[in-house]
Amino acid sequence: MDNVTGAVPNRFRGTKEESGGLKMRKSKKVIAALLAVSMAAGLWSVPGFEVLNAKAAAGSVISSEEFKQPGMDYRPGVRWWWPGGAVDETELQTEIDYLAANGFGYVEINP
Repeated sequence: MDNVTGAVPNRFRGTKEESGGLKMRKSKKVIAALLAVSMAAGLWSVPGFEVLNAKAAAGSVISSEEFKQPGMDYRPGVRWWWPGGAVDETELQTEIDYLAANGFGYVEINP
């Protein structure tokens, strides 16, 4: 409230001090945006950046055959909870072979 008249100042117009604060906030946002743009532009000027991008792009291309039949490193796996020591080794080997034959790449065993 205004001390002299008791009127509430217009919150959109503000006082001179508030206007200065608003300008300061806007200028901080502009400075932050310019800094972000200049940092991003700096990445493209790093020597070898284009080479790294080209190698990454070339390394990520896979054939359709490789996609259809991925290596064991890229296949899904399972987490298997064992009932402690109460397991039959023959049955475990049978089940592990079954998982491998059906496309699973790894088994995480939690005894």
